[in-house]
Amino acid sequence: MPAQTLPGSIATASTLAFALVHKYVDATPLYRLAQTIERAGAPVSRGALGHWVIGSSEKYLFRIYDALQLRLRSQPLIHGDETTVQVLKERIERPPIHRICGPYRSGEESDEPTVRLDYQPGRGQMHPGRCHVV
Repeated sequence: MPAQTLPGSIATASTLAFALVHKYVDATPLYRLAQTIERAGAPVSRGALGHWVIGSSEKYLFRIYDALQLRLRSQPLIHGDETTVQVLKERIERPPIHRICGPYRSGEESDEPTVRLDYQPGRGQMHPGRCHVV
């Protein structure tokens, strides 16, 4: 039996690719994606889809994120913004608090237009300058 793309999951590589494209490229919510898959005769729960999207993103998409980070940091001009988001569930036990989701974008005249979102726990000046590339 070939190695599983996501250990502990029944999802194949093509199933994960299907879910990720619909989630990230087509902006399809998971409940609608679950309905689409069910109509095709293979019911899958939204929880399972969420596990597939999060698990495969953590396991495989970090390479794309790192490449975008390197490309963005090589730009002569970077635009940044910060948007607060309320986080209801975190791994640490605290009441719901606001976090920062900062979009960063290369300049309009860039030869390699790049956009990256960055989730941080606060507004500290050290966050935009951090390089998350390992």
